[in-house]
Amino acid sequence: MRAGISAATLERKPSKVWRLSRYVLLEILSPFGAALLFFLLLLFTMSFLRGSDLLLGSAIELSDLVAVGFFVLPQFFIQAIPIAFLLALLLGIGRMNEDKEIRAMQALGLSPMRAAWGVLGLGLVLSLLLTSALAYALPWSTRNLWQVTSELLKRNLRGDIKPGVFYDQLTRYVLFVGEVERQDWRRLWLYDTRQEDSLGLLNAKEGRLQLPEGEEAIWLHLKEGEVHDIHNDSAAAYPWARFEEGRLRLELGRGYFQRNSLGRALDEYTLGELQRLSKEAGERGEEKEARRLHVAWHWRLAQGLAPLVFSILGVAIALKYLRGNKAMGGLMTLVAYVAYYILARVGVSMAEEGIWAAFFGAQMANFIFLGMGLVGWRHVEAGRLV
Repeated sequence: MRAGISAATLERKPSKVWRLSRYVLLEILSPFGAALLFFLLLLFTMSFLRGSDLLLGSAIELSDLVAVGFFVLPQFFIQAIPIAFLLALLLGIGRMNEDKEIRAMQALGLSPMRAAWGVLGLGLVLSLLLTSALAYALPWSTRNLWQVTSELLKRNLRGDIKPGVFYDQLTRYVLFVGEVERQDWRRLWLYDTRQEDSLGLLNAKEGRLQLPEGEEAIWLHLKEGEVHDIHNDSAAAYPWARFEEGRLRLELGRGYFQRNSLGRALDEYTLGELQRLSKEAGERGEEKEARRLHVAWHWRLAQGLAPLVFSILGVAIALKYLRGNKAMGGLMTLVAYVAYYILARVGVSMAEEGIWAAFFGAQMANFIFLGMGLVGWRHVEAGRLV
């Protein structure tokens, strides 16, 4: 920054203000790119470790790993962009604060907030991109991810089912097979982990595995077996039944990835589909389900606003409290990010219970953080820097 620039010159030449704003923005972009790459790699590593039993299965190929990585990437971007942006704000502007560049702007009569408009513009752009990803990319990638996952599980299933070993990668069942001969099994036991409306415990003398193409499920053809309703604790006689032949559908990929936090039940729906399903549930009298879908629609939009809200709060925090301490910047990023999603979870839960309106519950974290950011901006504008 040149010392010969006066406040009057800055006022007469808006291009000077834009130049400073662009300079501040460039200070943010470098740490933002590095932080985004770091969080993406961290999410990939954690997901790989959680899904290692699938991704290192007996039938896995390199093309399968590429497909899973490609379809899971939009979800990782959605998770990584807000926290990476907040960290970049605190580190970048904190470094400028440490080097007295902010003081120099004030000495020239220029409010640091005027130079931060570029950062707010970046926050707006990221919010628009994130909202688009949540509306279109997330449902598309989730559906394709579950299809790829189900096919991988089907292929792995042929080699992963071992005699005398429990298999727990099915959505709601634990499987045990005494003897395995390709797709024919003998002395088969199947335990239903659900407590309500469940099969309980099933055993069969013979079973044959069928893997239909294009379905996120497998079929078991069973012969000479029994079904025991072990979850029924009524005082009546022990409930069980014998069958000569039966057919059972077992879910695969969707349940697997939901258990491993790589996809949520409503991620596969677009915003329009969430609205339609909510309306249909309301017409059927399912008020709780209709409210859950309606809240999910509002929460999808609220997530998209996170970068813009973080830009307002992050600039205020960096100007008021940080002096280039990277450890403190990282700590404050973590605290703010965790606090944001705790507040969001509380708001969404209250809205799903019908205590709060769907819009307010989904947006509560944004409202609180926006209010804190605006208060911080006011303090900085008043010159009360620490």
